[in-house]
Amino acid sequence: AKVIHPNALRFKTPKMRSKVIHFRHGDLDVEGTEIVGYFEKRATLHKEKLSMVTIVGDEIMTTPGLLDKIISPLAEKNIGIYGVSVGTKYIGIYVETDNSSLSYNMLHPIVVSHPLLKSITVKDSIGLISTESQNFIDTPGIISKLTTPLGEAGINILEMSTIKTDILIYVDWDRAGDAYEIISHVMEEIP
Repeated sequence: AKVIHPNALRFKTPKMRSKVIHFRHGDLDVEGTEIVGYFEKRATLHKEKLSMVTIVGDEIMTTPGLLDKIISPLAEKNIGIYGVSVGTKYIGIYVETDNSSLSYNMLHPIVVSHPLLKSITVKDSIGLISTESQNFIDTPGIISKLTTPLGEAGINILEMSTIKTDILIYVDWDRAGDAYEIISHVMEEIP
């Protein structure tokens, strides 16, 4: 497999040509995987309202196969998942609001029949702001830089999810536009 460390592309400009080759070739003219463009930082507001389907139970994190049992029926119906959070006593699944009733109706029988699961609820009208930056990985305090201005503006963060170069922020739909504007401004200021 051809693998490149994310930091290797940190300073790549749009016009710079890059190629991944195996080190044993020792020749830059051999075939390889060309990397086009560069990694832009950006903030995106998801255009559709989301809903969080929350399942409460016991031993959520330590029960093998439980997440698959819950997610698979949604995939079979081609329901897009915009985030999954797993805690010790809950699973939160973000779906478009248009699919929230179907998701609930599909998952309710699973919850009722599983000995460790207790309840299922739906919270509607959630907005999602996705942020991406290659620099998130190595920037101490980046969460604070993104969230402090939201708190100062009175915007409550319902949930956050981070993985490498992405930070997903879930807020009430009514404040999603405001949150997006604030986060976009912050993204312009970070390296």
